[in-house]
Amino acid sequence: MFLSLTRKGKKGLKKRIEKGMGFFLGVVFLSLVLLVFGLVIEVFLERFVGYVAGFLLSLFGYKITFLGGKPFEFLVSLGNLEAVIIISYLCTGWFEFSILSSAIIFSEARKTLKFLGIFCALVFVFFVNILRIFGMVVVILSTGNTQLIFLSHEVFFRLTIFLTLVMGFWLWLLFVKKTEKKNNRKGFKKQRNKFF
Repeated sequence: MFLSLTRKGKKGLKKRIEKGMGFFLGVVFLSLVLLVFGLVIEVFLERFVGYVAGFLLSLFGYKITFLGGKPFEFLVSLGNLEAVIIISYLCTGWFEFSILSSAIIFSEARKTLKFLGIFCALVFVFFVNILRIFGMVVVILSTGNTQLIFLSHEVFFRLTIFLTLVMGFWLWLLFVKKTEKKNNRKGFKKQRNKFF
């Protein structure tokens, strides 16, 4: 079937394409800026995530010995099994947070919602990331098969990044829609700002 567009339809399509490109370019640019900033605080991020993950593991009976270093390392042992866990920049969750918070900033919502969204994104990404590290340590210590460890780390890591971004942004869009619907029922004026 052939789709013909009227002038109004063409203008609407052009406007949506421009809006989409503005969103995409804004997210890419701000993500790169945040990633560069993450490199400045890289040591802090690695240590923070390493200490929190180590603390969580110790609550489940794992013996933890912090080794420090760059990237941050800690020794995990359970019975006679032990492994050195390395927390590098990509393990901190800063990559996911940079993209997710950039998408929130460049989405259409009130500024107050965006601040709340960025805070929630930080907590969400941090929580998912710590659980991912916890899961990887359990896999590493429960299996001696190095190929399985490598495969699970590579697949699980990339899958977690993708799912964190998709689920985080989906939850953000649901939250904005629900909040705006609730505010519209209460008689608030619709206040959307384009980008910032």
